[in-house]
Amino acid sequence: MRCLQTLPDGIVLAADTLKRIRAYNFKDISDSNLIQEDFNIMSFTLNQAGTQALISLSTQGVHLWDLKDKVLVRRFQGSSQANFMTNSAFGGIDENYLVSGSEDGKVYVWNIRKEHPICVLDGHTRSVNCVSWNPMVPSMIASASDDGTIRIWGPSKKN
Repeated sequence: MRCLQTLPDGIVLAADTLKRIRAYNFKDISDSNLIQEDFNIMSFTLNQAGTQALISLSTQGVHLWDLKDKVLVRRFQGSSQANFMTNSAFGGIDENYLVSGSEDGKVYVWNIRKEHPICVLDGHTRSVNCVSWNPMVPSMIASASDDGTIRIWGPSKKN
C-alpha cells in the first residue's frame, strides 16, 4: 500500500504497487478495483465530497478521476514526479483549483478545468513533497520541501 483515504460513507480507498486504487467496504467485508492506472501511483487525495480523486503518478504528473463514473477526467501537465512521493491537493473557492509539489522544487497550481498550470511558484531548492491548501483562507497554500523549508504562498500585495 502506498496511500489511504476514507470516503464519507466509511469505504477505505487504498493505492497499491499494482498501479491501482482498490475500495474496501468493511461493513459487508468486500473489496473491488476502483481505478487502474498505467503508471505507478505515488499518492492520491480526495475532494471534500469524496467524488473525485487527484492522483500523482510517477513520470505522468497528476490525473483527476471521477470516482462515481470511474473515468479519467483530466491529465494535468507541468509537475515532475519520478522517484519521490509528491502530494497534491484540492483547494481554493469551491475546490476549483489544484496544487501539487514537484521534484523540480516548484509548486504547480491549476484551475480544475485546465490541463496546464495557471501559476508556478518558485522558492524551494529541492523536491516539494507536501502541499496543503488553507481551508479557512482559500488564497493561501503551504508547501514543504526536502530542502528543509516550509513556504506559505498567497496573492502578492498590490501597492
